[in-house]
Amino acid sequence: MGVKERALIMLDLDNDENKALKIDILLDDARDFILNYCWLDEIPSTLDSVLLKMVIFDYQKLTNESISARKEGDLSESYIQSYPDNIMTILNSNRRVRV
Repeated sequence: MGVKERALIMLDLDNDENKALKIDILLDDARDFILNYCWLDEIPSTLDSVLLKMVIFDYQKLTNESISARKEGDLSESYIQSYPDNIMTILNSNRRVRV
């Protein structure tokens, strides 16, 4: 089972074509991020789980599930801007050194 299919199942979107197209876009964006951040030519299969986590995280950001803090009086919200530490730690361990 591929990353896209796993993401659709994890997010309960397996029967929604419009949301499946969003997953395709998020998957492309996450792949580009990994390739550029880690200076890789291709993504090894060992990073598939991280790719899945990134797509799920990005999808949840689209649906406002990435609020890190909320204050009710005078309404104040803070949003998560970058990937969580558990994702970045794995990406950092797979990052190539450029000379």
